[in-house]
Amino acid sequence: MSDSARPSYWRSAPPLTEPAPDPPLWRDPPRLMLVVAAIGVTVGSIMPWAEGTGLAARQESFRATQGTGEGVFLIAGALLLAFLARNRFLWETASRAVQLLPLAVGAVSVVMWIGAEHYAGQRIAEWTSMGGSGQLTTARYVVAGSIGLIFLAFLYLERKRSPAVRARTRPLWVEWGLSRWSLVMVGSTLVCGAAGAIIGVVIGILVADAFVLVAVILGVFGLFIGIGAGVLVARQIERLARDRGRPG
Repeated sequence: MSDSARPSYWRSAPPLTEPAPDPPLWRDPPRLMLVVAAIGVTVGSIMPWAEGTGLAARQESFRATQGTGEGVFLIAGALLLAFLARNRFLWETASRAVQLLPLAVGAVSVVMWIGAEHYAGQRIAEWTSMGGSGQLTTARYVVAGSIGLIFLAFLYLERKRSPAVRARTRPLWVEWGLSRWSLVMVGSTLVCGAAGAIIGVVIGILVADAFVLVAVILGVFGLFIGIGAGVLVARQIERLARDRGRPG
């Protein structure tokens, strides 16, 4: 008996089709760029950013993982990007937050790079003040070029993502369910938190001079105080707006 003459529940199921395998990494430019960037950031963060001589001609070096540990954050972001590049997840996801992850990691990496280079320069100044010398190395250029690859990979993904995925992708504020007041809350918190952190760091520098730990601690306290102030400001704005909208 042919399949067409049999009852529907007896008919042969259509053959299962396996999903197409991911293309090799070297044939997927953004994934390849992210992996190369992750390797470059990791290796560059471990390498010395400054080398020289200190007191009594002692050999000195400074790595981005030292000081306040910007290199640790750089490596953490690199590992996240390498994990995301293991398959075509960044191509196929419809979550806008996930799509923006490479951009966020790149932006944070730029801030960490600036901090690491600043502290490398400070360390050279310390060696020089003790009668030694020092110079910056090419490791920072390795990390800088790798960060540039992160942004290139993000732009490539944004430009080449399929229309079907674009159609399913919702704006970030819709995906997160942000309302007008939640945006006011976030904006106020960010502004006041940043202002509090800056004020705390400045006070720490003025009080403790070159003792970085005190400045960092006061900056963290200022951040939390600023966040609390931002929440209060946002709530006050919302309360005033509601009172204005009520009939007299």
